[in-house]
Amino acid sequence: MCFNEDYVHQFVFQQDELISNSFDIFIRTESYKVIDQKIESLVSEIKEIFSNNQELENLISTLKELGGAFKLTKSGLSKSSAGMKGLSGGNKIKHIPPGLEPYQPFIQSQNSVGWIDWQIKGCDYSDLADSCPFCTSNTVEKKDQIKKVSQEYDKNSIKNLIAIISVIERLGEYFSDDAKSKLSTITRLKDGIEKEHEAFIVSVKTQILRSV
Repeated sequence: MCFNEDYVHQFVFQQDELISNSFDIFIRTESYKVIDQKIESLVSEIKEIFSNNQELENLISTLKELGGAFKLTKSGLSKSSAGMKGLSGGNKIKHIPPGLEPYQPFIQSQNSVGWIDWQIKGCDYSDLADSCPFCTSNTVEKKDQIKKVSQEYDKNSIKNLIAIISVIERLGEYFSDDAKSKLSTITRLKDGIEKEHEAFIVSVKTQILRSV
C-alpha cells in the first residue's frame, strides 16, 4: 500500500553493485578521510599562494604585454602590430644613421620620443627662414641634416621599440639564457628583423598564449 521510491533505487535496482553504498563501506574509510583532508589542505594552500602572489601576477601581466605586442597571421607576424613596427626598422637608437651623429645625446636620452616629436614638429618652421626657429642661428647648411631626422625617425616606431626593450628587460630573469640572448639580439639589430627572428618571436608568442 505504500511505495517508497528511494528504497527501491537504493536496495532493489542496483545495476552494477552487489552491495549498496559500496564506496562508503569499502573505500571511504577513516584512513581515506585523513588523506582526503590532507589533499584538500594542500590544494587550498596552493590556491592561496597563487591568489596572493604579486610577483606571479606581475609576471603574467608582463608576459601578456609582450604577447600583446605581436599578432599572429597565417604567414607569421602581422606587420601592423606594435612589436613589428618597433623592430622592423632596426634599432636606430643604438645605430644612429650616418649624418645624424650630432643628435646622439638627444636620440639616446630618456626622453628620446619627446625630442623626436619636438624636432619633427620644428621642421614645419624651418622653411620660414634661414635661421633656426629655436635659437635663430643660421641653418642654411644644416637644413638637409635637420630634415633627415624626420626621414629616419618615427615617433611611434621609437616608442614601440622602447616598450619592447623595456618589457624584455623586465622578463629577463624568467627567460632561459638562450631565449634572453636571442631576444636581446633581436632588439639590437641594425637593419631590422629577418625570417629567423620572426620565427623565434612566433614561438615565444605561441608559448605565452599557452601559458597565460
